[in-house]
Amino acid sequence: MFSYRVRVRWADTDASGRIHNTAALRYFEEAAGDLFRHLGLSLEAGLAGGLDFPRVHVECDYLLPLGFDDALEIRVFRGRVGESSFALECEGWLLEEGPWGPLLSGARGRPIPSLALRGKLVIVTVDRQKGESTRIPHELRQALEQLSSSSKPS
Repeated sequence: MFSYRVRVRWADTDASGRIHNTAALRYFEEAAGDLFRHLGLSLEAGLAGGLDFPRVHVECDYLLPLGFDDALEIRVFRGRVGESSFALECEGWLLEEGPWGPLLSGARGRPIPSLALRGKLVIVTVDRQKGESTRIPHELRQALEQLSSSSKPS
């Protein structure tokens, strides 16, 4: 597992004060970028070698209302690794409540820590010159093997 910390930014909220639906996907993407740096991988090297790494599927379940200045830990796990694609499974854990927390949760309150987001990024390795999928580079496959898989089925 790899973890990345973020606070819900004002620009990441909508008119209701809740996190905008696209913000969690950005947090997952930021965490994935930090993960690759942590593993010593340079996506720029892949790009220079003629590879692209498009996201072909993204998903997110919002399990708790989140608002401005809530502190989150984004946890990234290895999902399925195939011949040309791999999945990163993500969880967003609420660590600290911002000022909107009581307004969003009502009388229920939000236990800390709590699982607030669950999602997935599916990434394909593409040969840019051919415009088709290609095998995951050996270095990337090895790095993914270092990452623990999630405890839940994908």
